[in-house]
Amino acid sequence: MKELYTTFEIAKLCNVDITTVINWVKTGKLQAYKTPGGHRRIHHDEFMKFIKEYNLPLPKDISQDSQTVLIVDDEEPIRKTIRKILQRKWPDMHFYEAEDGFIAGKLLAEKKPSLVILDIRLPGIDGIQVCQQIKSDPRLVDTKILAITGYFSPVMKQSIIKAGASDCLAKPLSSDKLIQYVSNLI
Repeated sequence: MKELYTTFEIAKLCNVDITTVINWVKTGKLQAYKTPGGHRRIHHDEFMKFIKEYNLPLPKDISQDSQTVLIVDDEEPIRKTIRKILQRKWPDMHFYEAEDGFIAGKLLAEKKPSLVILDIRLPGIDGIQVCQQIKSDPRLVDTKILAITGYFSPVMKQSIIKAGASDCLAKPLSSDKLIQYVSNLI
């Protein structure tokens, strides 16, 4: 995934004139910075925020296929169900699965997923500890975490959000809710 774009690259991706992109930057719609040479650069995250805020189609050159999802749950049927639901909606996403915190840690280091769907109750290390480890790793600073639990309560949700999760969803999972929550995070 490309981290920085020029105004020319943004114009090409959005199929607009470069002056349009410069106007977006000047009016504050698209956040950019200037290099010492006076050239504008736009961070990928800022471009994605702009695309989402103004409901623009995602350019196919930056499609969701760069998204990587790690599903962490000790129950294989739950992992498989989550994967099937999300693959139907986003067939180009890359999926990895882990049954415990140890395997999750290995995959986190190797794959650097953009989203982790994390069961709170895991054998050995629990999901809250995994969440804290993800958030303390500078390489995973942009990784979003959707916690899932069969023991949902407002107190549990508050604990996992405090540990660094982006959101929390109760089991059993509904397909529509899962897609809605994942859509909000990617």
